[in-house]
Amino acid sequence: MGAVYLAEHTELGHVVVVKLLHARIANDPDMIDRVRLEAQTLAGLKHPNLVLVTDAGYTPDGRPFIAMEKLVGCTLHDEICRRGKLPLGEAIGIVRAALSGLAAAHEKGVVHRDVKPGNVFLHVEQGRRIPKLLDFGIAKVVREVAGGPRPLAVPTREGGVVGTPAYMAPEQALGKTVDVRADIYAVALVLYKAITGRGPFDHRKGDGGVLAAQVRDVPEPPSRFSQEPIPPELEAVVMKGLSKDPARRFQTAEEMIAALDGVGQALRKPAGWLATTVFDDSEPEPAPVLPPNSRLGGTEPLPTSSTSSTPSTPSEDDSLTRPTTESSQVRARRFEPILFAGVVVLSAVMGAGLIAWIASYVRGMP
Repeated sequence: MGAVYLAEHTELGHVVVVKLLHARIANDPDMIDRVRLEAQTLAGLKHPNLVLVTDAGYTPDGRPFIAMEKLVGCTLHDEICRRGKLPLGEAIGIVRAALSGLAAAHEKGVVHRDVKPGNVFLHVEQGRRIPKLLDFGIAKVVREVAGGPRPLAVPTREGGVVGTPAYMAPEQALGKTVDVRADIYAVALVLYKAITGRGPFDHRKGDGGVLAAQVRDVPEPPSRFSQEPIPPELEAVVMKGLSKDPARRFQTAEEMIAALDGVGQALRKPAGWLATTVFDDSEPEPAPVLPPNSRLGGTEPLPTSSTSSTPSTPSEDDSLTRPTTESSQVRARRFEPILFAGVVVLSAVMGAGLIAWIASYVRGMP
């Protein structure tokens, strides 16, 4: 649809990137309107995980352009191709950042519709890597909000399929109306690819086969293709995002972020701390220490020894709550003579057996 140029602002000297619509489609009002929508969307969203738009306009021959910040690094697609797959914590961090950018766009009523590793750029700035979501060229305004972009003059017709087949939600592949949950499905596919190095439907041939799989096939869990153990809680997040029914997915980007935050914190905890929703990092309150003369669950003191000549008979309940240290010591003292006698008998038997064996050995010598 366009070409990208490195450019310099003639007055300020700033180096920017200019995205310019191809001349062959520069007279198409629908394409011009899409450039306008992308420019308005990104210009109105100053978010660290979205590429920053600094200007927009038209060339002297009428071709629309967008000027954006210059990014340094590579796409997530290139990173996965180079490394095969990413460590779980790193993949979660990148996907979480992309979700954060999506949440800002969704708040303005915009659905991206083309979330994929090639549109997630790993920008390096001051030694830090900042994921940024790119290319709102086929975005759709699903609801108008204050400060948001205007919808397309000619919206995508019902039944029209736009996007990248390998990252399309089932409803998108069928040409049905989409909402923010289509982006959630695509993000789950990106996470799947990042932690396994492949997509769930890579075995299907051609765009038609992939689209059919998006609609009908139940994806294998990512652990099926990963050599590294994948915690079941992380797998549950991926599989929920890949639900065919939008109502069974995460309903917002923020909801999926919360789930990933729980898994991310759990990965930094010892085994057994994994969680996908709320993670409480606080220490549990210590259990109260009962004094030795207190009942369990109350503060009533236990009965003490009576000074009467007639001893009191403890009830069954009292016997359960009465200290047992003294009686245990008495039983231990009573057991000591029995233990001693057993040791003596055992030693005698072993000694007799040893003497008999030596005697038989001596008699057998020549």
